[in-house]
Amino acid sequence: MRDQVVIEELKEKADGAHNYILGFYEAFKQYLIYGLTEKSFADLYAQTVTYGLFAARTRCKEKFHRKNAVEFIPRTIGILKQQEKIYNPFSAS
Repeated sequence: MRDQVVIEELKEKADGAHNYILGFYEAFKQYLIYGLTEKSFADLYAQTVTYGLFAARTRCKEKFHRKNAVEFIPRTIGILKQQEKIYNPFSAS
């Protein structure tokens, strides 16, 4: 995920496109972790998403899939609940 999704999304800034992962990176770098590199952010973000999906899977008592993943992410990882596009990229939201 880190190399195939996050790094690729961050590269799009060179094209002038603004995307939500780039927005998170810029906010993290400005407000939370001074000196954060794109590679470090990509690793941090990918690990957070992976842990969120793992935690969601352990809470799901029915068939687990990307369409219901957000429903089972713990409230303590609220930032991931807002990132439905990660789990269901074809959703209308």
